[in-house]
Amino acid sequence: MEQGKHVACEVPVAYTLEDCWKLIETAERTQKHCIMLENCCYNNDEELAWWGHEWLKPEEYKEYREKYNLPLWDKLKTQISDNSVGHGGMDFVMIYRLIRCLNEGLPLDINVYDSVLWSTIAPLSELSVAQNSSSVKVPDFTAGTWKNKNKSEMLRDI
Repeated sequence: MEQGKHVACEVPVAYTLEDCWKLIETAERTQKHCIMLENCCYNNDEELAWWGHEWLKPEEYKEYREKYNLPLWDKLKTQISDNSVGHGGMDFVMIYRLIRCLNEGLPLDINVYDSVLWSTIAPLSELSVAQNSSSVKVPDFTAGTWKNKNKSEMLRDI
């Protein structure tokens, strides 16, 4: 970001709370995106609340899937299967969304605030353990802007 480039990182985007705050400061100052590449956010089965949960019989799931399938997955189905991409297609969809959002000047699905929040689990757990497993407050990296209601644009068709 300091070099005028957007940044995409693997999980986690930071290992310490200090580094999380540095990423926020840098992203805000440079006006560059920082995204943690968490592909599970793009799994069609995850979005349909099925993956890892067998709360529907297979035939019920098929009916549910047909009714609520994500339009973006339908749009990319051929490209996903033609390219034999990994993780059931979620890697392809994640990179597709990242590139499309950057090219069209749209907000990223996973922003720097999401990225650092998801990365705080380990350092906050370490703090909690050091304090006899007491509760530890999660920092508000957004300075309160999380309270503003925004329409979820995740997996919007662009």
